[in-house]
Amino acid sequence: VLSENTAEVVGVAEYFGGIEPPIDFCGTEVVIPSEISHDGQTYTIVGIGSYAFYDRQELRSVEIPGTVQYVGARAFDFCLKLKTIKLPDGVNRIGKMAFRSCVELTTVELGSGLTGLYYDAFDDCRGLATLVCHAPTPPEILVDVPNPSFLWNCPINEIKVPAESVEAYKTAYLWNELSDRIVAL
Repeated sequence: VLSENTAEVVGVAEYFGGIEPPIDFCGTEVVIPSEISHDGQTYTIVGIGSYAFYDRQELRSVEIPGTVQYVGARAFDFCLKLKTIKLPDGVNRIGKMAFRSCVELTTVELGSGLTGLYYDAFDDCRGLATLVCHAPTPPEILVDVPNPSFLWNCPINEIKVPAESVEAYKTAYLWNELSDRIVAL
């Protein structure tokens, strides 16, 4: 619970007071609801907290509602079998290493509201061939180290962006490293 009417998804270890439960409560497919009710109070899900799905190696798919505004640091890090991810338009921030080492991830689709993502959000996604970004303004690549490498160890073939924004992406900080792969949607 974040406020009197908002909440974020947290990891099972956090829910169980730091003790990892003996079974995987996540499963292979997850549908995050847009709201939950507890003790007569309804909470809108506005975020996916840091480490929420960390190391859920069997997770294959996740459905994220339009109410979500951010994905926390390492939220899906090491989800080895996650294949695709589609973030709704309301997501405006993707945290450090949020999807790092999702080695079977092939396609990522970012909504039109993403305004900032960490340079290492998709590091070591060895199958990531296509990144689709609907934001008309290139999202800011957030860095906290000197000489960052955006999309490190990702075999990106195409970065699809709105046609009117191709040149803006090709010249934006760190997006410009992949300018030869930026194409119109």
